Amino acid sequence: MRTFFNYLIDKEDYNLKNVWKKVKLKSEKPTDISISADDFYDLLAVISPEDAIAQIGKTKRNMYRSWLKDLIKLKAYTGRRNAELFAMRWNMIHYENHTPIYIESPNIKVNKHQNNFDEKDFQFAYIPVGEELLELLIELNLSENMDSKDYIIAPKAACREALEKQTSKCFTFFFKKLNRNYIRQLKHFRQTYITREDLFVNGRISMQHSNYRTTAKHYIDRHEVAKQMVKNGFRIFDKIIQKGTPVGHSSHKKRSYIAVTP
Repeated sequence: MRTFFNYLIDKEDYNLKNVWKKVKLKSEKPTDISISADDFYDLLAVISPEDAIAQIGKTKRNMYRSWLKDLIKLKAYTGRRNAELFAMRWNMIHYENHTPIYIESPNIKVNKHQNNFDEKDFQFAYIPVGEELLELLIELNLSENMDSKDYIIAPKAACREALEKQTSKCFTFFFKKLNRNYIRQLKHFRQTYITREDLFVNGRISMQHSNYRTTAKHYIDRHEVAKQMVKNGFRIFDKIIQKGTPVGHSSHKKRSYIAVTP
């Protein structure tokens, strides 16, 4: 409303006072919450058809979905929004020397905001096919689906929006089975991914511009960044040697990992 009133006053010459300047903004909770490797691996371990019935009011619902584990992995390994995950197709994967390097995924949120309805105007996210993502794609039959127009997740499901609506509730149901003293949501995988990406890539230093934001917005070739991340062994979670702590055990118990270095 502040911006709208400023527009009316400055651009349309309305004789108004911007009364919204005096309105105090409500503080927002921080969204910088990550999901740990313990939570990730333990969550995957509890997702199964057994004991998957939720009581919602007077209705009982089966919260298990055969594609749920794959969706959670894809979310963790790409950091993309749910709508983009369900819109992701095999032919979005780009190869070099028969090796998958990055996924060119349309940025649905940005394209909607900018009214980009023609594909030539689309903005894309370039997702490096890191070690974990490559393992997942191979599990989902990458070689058989190369350049296919099929969806990567639940390819036979026609209504993608319905799948998207189910996902967060299913995630929350199974996460509660871990008996943590905190709550995590599916969207927190996006923060987790971006955090790891930032630690892996960004020095936020430019030899050409005093303001790094100028460099990032106009000059960085994200194709090349994605390719270099793949070459350097980009991962979200460290490789695991032993299985996670059993559900119900304290979450502070240490777990052994193999660190992957470039």
